[in-house]
Amino acid sequence: MPHPLSEGLNLWLHPCHPSSQEDRPTRPVTSVTLPVPSGRQTSLTYDLCDLREADVSEEVRQQLRTPTFDSWQWSQEEMLLLLQQMFVDLDLTGRFSVELDTLRRFLLRVFENYNVVPFHNFRHGFCVTQMMYSLVWACDLMVRIDPLDVFILLISCICHDLDHPGYNNIYQVSY
Repeated sequence: MPHPLSEGLNLWLHPCHPSSQEDRPTRPVTSVTLPVPSGRQTSLTYDLCDLREADVSEEVRQQLRTPTFDSWQWSQEEMLLLLQQMFVDLDLTGRFSVELDTLRRFLLRVFENYNVVPFHNFRHGFCVTQMMYSLVWACDLMVRIDPLDVFILLISCICHDLDHPGYNNIYQVSY
C-alpha cells in the first residue's frame, strides 16, 4: 500500500523552490552536472569531471558557515559540491589523506541511498550536516576537539537517515 503522502511527493521531489530554473536566484558558483545515479534518488545529469572543475565562491563559503544558510535555493548537484567544500574547508581531506575522488564517490553513494520521501531525504541530510558544519565554525571545534571527531560528526550527519522509509514510528508499528 502506498504511503498516505505519496500523492504530494512531487512537490518534495523538486530540488529547489521556486520550481522553474528561470525563477531561481543566481549564485556565484559554477554550475555543476553530475553522473546519473542508479538507485533511489531522481536522476542527476553530471560528469565527475565537471565537479572537479567547479569552484565555490568565498561569499558562498562564508554563508555556508552560518546557521541561517538557505539550502532551498540549491540543487542536489550543488549540495553535493557544497558538502565536498565543507570537508575541504576544514582540511579534513588533507588531514586524513582522503582523495577528492574518494570523497566525491562516497558523497554520491550517500545521495543514492537516500529515499525520495517528504522529509528524511538527501536535502534533510544536507541540512543537518550544514548545521553541524556551522557549529564547528561557531564553536571553533577544530581546536577544541580532535579533528577526527569533527570528521566523524560530519559523516554521521550526512548518513544519519540513509534508507529512511519516510514513515514515523507510529506508522511503522501500526502497519
